[in-house]
Order: sequence, then structure tokens, then C-alpha cells
Amino acid sequence: PPVALSPPPPPPPGPAPPMAESGFRTAGSPHIGKRIRRSVKKGRGKNKQVWVEGRVEGYLGPHESEFVDRTGHYAALFRIKYVAGLLELRGDEEDLETWEVEDSLAGDDPSPLNDEGHIVPRESEYERLRNSNIARNQAALQALGLPTVPAAPPAKPKAARKKRKKKVVELPGGAPKRSRRLADATAAKAEEEAAAAA
Repeated sequence: PPVALSPPPPPPPGPAPPMAESGFRTAGSPHIGKRIRRSVKKGRGKNKQVWVEGRVEGYLGPHESEFVDRTGHYAALFRIKYVAGLLELRGDEEDLETWEVEDSLAGDDPSPLNDEGHIVPRESEYERLRNSNIARNQAALQALGLPTVPAAPPAKPKAARKKRKKKVVELPGGAPKRSRRLADATAAKAEEEAAAAA
């Protein structure tokens, strides 16, 4: 059955917050100025999920948004501008409901995103301390006029490797043999033939 449309709520008392050129108000909700992070399905497969980060830049209350949610009630809308993460969506804007914004709040210090929309792991405490020490030592060397990166010693030319000659056994009346075992056998056979000829 169709959902019954509820009448819009009355505006809150007091002066209305300022309206931006986008048609959204720049005040009126504690979510304005906060960061959100939403997943985006790119391509097919399990590993095609990437992320985009946005900032809440505007708000329209339920009395003025003219947006009706799935329950038939007028609902507030938030204007989101994507500022980080997937490069294809950076600079785009989107209007979200309150529950979508609250489910997507990024927290105070989320891990950064690269242009492909993947989360970049943060440095560990050890890595931060190590990099800090390296930077401090390089600054001290530079203040003393010393090179910050030690020059690598020139590579020594490799000496030409001498080829090792194999021992050649010269046999009477025969070709040189490079195997001592074959040379001994051939020499014995030559002696036998010489004795038989005599």
C-alpha cells in the first residue's frame, strides 16, 4: 500500500541560519563541517570496493527540504562535497539523509586515502620515531655544513678472471688427450703395439 504523506514540520523558532549559493544552509546542524567516508563499488569482484571522503557543507531542515523519506515523512538533507579518495569523484556533490551521514562519519583522525580510493596504512610509532630521528640528524649535519647523505665509495673495477688451462698430456704418435685416465690407457696400448712390432 502507498505510504501516507505526513505534513512538513514547522520551522524551528528563531532566525533562520544563513543560506549559501548552493541552496543549503551553512548552520543549523552539528554535522556541518564534519568528514564522512563512503564506500564505492568500482567494477566487479570483491576487491573492487574503494573509498571516497567528503565534507558536510550544507543542511536543509525537514520543514524546507521538500524531501520525503521512505516512511512518508519530510526529512532533512545534507549537502556533501567529496574532497579526497577516489579521484574520479573528487569535487562531486551529493545530498544525503541524516542516517546516511551518521553511518558515514569518518571520526577525528581517519587513515588517509590515495587517488585510487584505497586506505593508506599509517606509520607505526617506531617508524615515526625513526623518521623523526633521521630528520633531526640530517638537520644537524646540514647546520654543520656536512653532507646529509654520505657519498658512496666508488666501486672497484673487477679484476679480469684468469682462465685456468687444463693439463694436456702429449702422447707419442697420438693426438693430445685432456683426460689423464684416457692418456694412461692410450700410452699403455701404444707400448704394447711397439713391443709386438719389435
